[in-house]
Amino acid sequence: MLSTINRIFGSDNRKKTADEDGGSVTELTIKPPDPSIGDLMEIYGKGTPDSEIDILVSFEKELPVNEGRYFYEFDRVKIPEGSNRYTVKAIGVEDLNFTVKMFVMFTRTSHASDGVAVFSDSDVPAGTYDIRVDGKAMDNRDRVTIVVEAVQTIKVDEDGSFNYSYDTSSLVGGEFKVKAGDIIKDVFLNSKKESSE
Repeated sequence: MLSTINRIFGSDNRKKTADEDGGSVTELTIKPPDPSIGDLMEIYGKGTPDSEIDILVSFEKELPVNEGRYFYEFDRVKIPEGSNRYTVKAIGVEDLNFTVKMFVMFTRTSHASDGVAVFSDSDVPAGTYDIRVDGKAMDNRDRVTIVVEAVQTIKVDEDGSFNYSYDTSSLVGGEFKVKAGDIIKDVFLNSKKESSE
C-alpha cells in the first residue's frame, strides 16, 4: 500500500506527452453523442498508425463558498491502466487540499499564487478512488471555480484506429471537453438517467 501511496503523492516530474512525440489525430468520434452520468463513453477515431496519443477530458465547476471555505467530492473515480496525468486547478482561492481515500485518507496541500492553486500528478496506479478537493477561498468570494483535466495516453493501432472507454460515473452534469490531438469536441453530460419501473 505504501508504494501505491508514494506513487500517487510523489513528485510530479512531468514527462513529455504522447502528442509532443508526434502522434496526430485526423478523426474523433464520441458515442453516445448525448451521454448521461453513468454511461460508458466510447472515444474513437483515426490517427498516425503505430503511435501514441493523449486523450484529454476536462470540465469546470463553480462551487459555493460557505464560511470562507469550499469543497467538492468525487466518489469512486475509476483510473484505468496506462500512462496518465491529472490536474485540478482552483480559481479564487488561497489554497487547495487534494485528498485521496484508499484504505485511509491522504492529503496534499497546494498554496495559491494570484488566487490560483494547482494540484497535478501523473502515472496514478489503476484503481477506484474517492477524492475530495477543498480549501480556503479568497476574502469576499461567494463562489470559486475548479477546473479538472484528466489525460490518458493510448495507442493507435497499425491501421490508424484508436478506441478508449471513459466511465462518466464520477463526472458532474454539464458541459465538458474531449480533446485528442488537435481535435476538440464539446459534450454535454446529462443528469443521471432515472430507472424505469
